[in-house]
Amino acid sequence: MQSKLIAFAMDFTSFLIQKLKDKSAVRNIILFGSTARGEAEKESDVDIFIDVVKESSKLEEEIKKILENYYVSAKYKNYWKALGMENELNLTIGKLSRWKELESSIVSNGLLLFGKFKPIIKDGRHEVFFVWENVKPNSQRVLFNKQLFGYKQGEKFYQGLMQKFGGEKLGKGCIVVPLEHARIFQDLFKKYRLNVKMKKGLFY
Repeated sequence: MQSKLIAFAMDFTSFLIQKLKDKSAVRNIILFGSTARGEAEKESDVDIFIDVVKESSKLEEEIKKILENYYVSAKYKNYWKALGMENELNLTIGKLSRWKELESSIVSNGLLLFGKFKPIIKDGRHEVFFVWENVKPNSQRVLFNKQLFGYKQGEKFYQGLMQKFGGEKLGKGCIVVPLEHARIFQDLFKKYRLNVKMKKGLFY
């Protein structure tokens, strides 16, 4: 269910970007709420925050009209509705920096659907520590380490999550990563069913 809801949100995002008159008016499109946290139920809304460059009633009306058109599009009726996907797309439109009550939740758990979202934090940066025990068996540990730290094959080095998302290894079983990318690392630990401790910190 989770993967279908995310795919549904991504499909709408693609439709929206294609139909917008001025694509540069939208800075980011972010999935948040229960779907982003992996807690969505069958009838849960799909919460999407549309982070705009400048708030405008005209732009908001355009986006809402595109949403209406999406619901009557062939893709929605012949594919998503046929799959039984009738979850409501709940759009919040505005400048994310002005939605303080949502910003921390979106930074912690949001999934980026469009844009290059990076939270701006005054006088510092938020990062997350991950601490875990040995990964067993050995075959699992090898696969896990490759995905996390990358690996070299011949003369070529294949990047892991640490290189891709600016993580830093502090010691055995301990890393620190930017808060906006923490969810990606959480998913890796979940995939390997590892017991991991997390702690957020503000660095100056």
